[in-house]
Amino acid sequence: PGNAALLRALMPGPPVEQLLEAYDALRVVEARARLVMGRALEAIEASGEAGPLTAALLGLPDREALVEYVEAQRGRVRDAWRRVVAAGSITALGER
Repeated sequence: PGNAALLRALMPGPPVEQLLEAYDALRVVEARARLVMGRALEAIEASGEAGPLTAALLGLPDREALVEYVEAQRGRVRDAWRRVVAAGSITALGER
């Protein structure tokens, strides 16, 4: 099983689902940006032509919306990570 299945088995519930949704959303952004650029990426650039095209592929109106969307998803993942690190245990994902 993958990490998502393992997390769901260990701690089913909304906090884990929210983390997985944010992670999946970032993977979709990465895939769309890779499609636009035609190659693997080390970083996703919102500037230049890639930003508006990537935004459009995600159904977002413009590069500013893309940046906001990515930052929101990264924030969700970052918050989960910080909870786990602070607690020293993955079980912190189940706490709010």
